[in-house]
Amino acid sequence: MEVTTGLRPRTEVERWQVQDRLAQRVRLAGCDARPRFYEAPDGRLAFRLRVGWRPGPALLRALQRIDEVAPGEA
Repeated sequence: MEVTTGLRPRTEVERWQVQDRLAQRVRLAGCDARPRFYEAPDGRLAFRLRVGWRPGPALLRALQRIDEVAPGEA
């Protein structure tokens, strides 16, 4: 499964911070797979997950909102 976020980190440090935050959100969504990050052709941050044939509905919902800013973050 591939997920492309709406995030475009400007520096390497910002990229690492965003990747850490997204990896934590993937774990909190109940997914044991480790995200493999890369930059999409348009510059947005994207990642791949190995989740099998049919990911659960809760995981799909969480991934749809993965790049939203949570309360307390920013």
